[in-house]
Amino acid sequence: MRVSLKWLQDYVDITLSADELAHRLTMGGVEVANVERIGAFWDRDKILVGQITALAPHPNADRLQLATANYARSNGAGSGRGTITVVTGAFNLAVGDKVPVALLGARLRNGHSEQHEEVVLKPTKLRGIPSEAWSALSWSWAWARIMAAL
Repeated sequence: MRVSLKWLQDYVDITLSADELAHRLTMGGVEVANVERIGAFWDRDKILVGQITALAPHPNADRLQLATANYARSNGAGSGRGTITVVTGAFNLAVGDKVPVALLGARLRNGHSEQHEEVVLKPTKLRGIPSEAWSALSWSWAWARIMAAL
C-alpha cells in the first residue's frame, strides 16, 4: 500500500525524515519497502502555479485553445512575474483558475510510458501556434504529483 507522508502528517505529528520514519516503522514491524520521492528531480524554478487570465479559441484547431496565465516565481531560484500563453486541449479551464504550469526546459516524467522516462519540455508549435509552456491539466497524473511537490 502507498501512503503519502503529507497524508500521514494529517493524523500524526511527524518530525522525522522520510528515511528515518521508514526505518523506525520497519523496525517496529510495519515493513516499508521503499520511499518514493515524487518530484525530487523537478526544476522548482520551472514548475509553477499560474492563474488563467484569458482563454481564446485556437485559430487552426477546434479541439485546442489558447490559455494565457500569469505566474509568480518566488523560490530559491529567484523571483519575478511573467505571463505565458499555452496551447492546450483542456477545455475544463476558466478565467481565474489556478493551474500548474511547466515552463520550457522543465523536466517531468512521462506517466504514459512503461519506463516513466524523463521528458524535457522544448519549444513547440501546435497547429502553427507557438506554445511557451505546458498546462499540466492536459495530463491528469501530473496534477496530483505537481501539487504534492509544491
